[in-house]
Amino acid sequence: MRENETVLRHLSQAVNPVLLVLLLGADFAFLLLHIFNKFSSMPNVLFNLSNDDGYSEMFQYIKEYWIAIVLFAMYWRTREGIYGAWALLFTYALCDDALGFHEQVGRVVVSHWNYAPALGLRAQDFGELTVSVAVGSAFLILITYFYLRCSNNAKNVSEDLVLLFGLLVFFGVFVDAVNSLVDGLTMVEESGEMVTISLITSYVVRLLERQEHVAGSLWQLAKGSPRFFKKPLPSSWHI
Repeated sequence: MRENETVLRHLSQAVNPVLLVLLLGADFAFLLLHIFNKFSSMPNVLFNLSNDDGYSEMFQYIKEYWIAIVLFAMYWRTREGIYGAWALLFTYALCDDALGFHEQVGRVVVSHWNYAPALGLRAQDFGELTVSVAVGSAFLILITYFYLRCSNNAKNVSEDLVLLFGLLVFFGVFVDAVNSLVDGLTMVEESGEMVTISLITSYVVRLLERQEHVAGSLWQLAKGSPRFFKKPLPSSWHI
């Protein structure tokens, strides 16, 4: 029982709980609108979760914009390059979602390298995967470079962001690829991305709120470290 209370206390300090509830409430509303619209006699494509010009996607763009701005603000406050690297990553994620960068470049890759369909995946899927791997590798090198040179607190923040961004990649890349093979996972993919982006938004806002933020809680919770549950909350975390 005490262990569960500790988990909740750490989570409430890792994210902005009020903002998270508001964002998740909006995500749930978009999900309901998608379901109702699907069975409506007069469906509106703007309520479709997978529509790049739809209402839910526009809300995603706004959240990604907030994340990038807050991380740039953290860079400005701390002058630590790791925050700038993460801000650039989420800026790319925003541009990619809004402009379909990996899809457009993926088409060029397919035509240039003569990719062919295989394993139930389209040639376009392999082209998009190539672009994602290339860009992801570049950001991995950039973030690793600054990670090795930043403060312990910034390292902890990066570990949390790795966990959260990994969750986003899981839904946006892995579930998306499976959806290409087994149709019917669109709602899982889109709703998973919405919830993850909301978590990241509430996390970075909480990060900016606290001058002496003690990060790493999400990473430690994911590892399930017994030492983490026994460790008392830092005095700066108490409300």
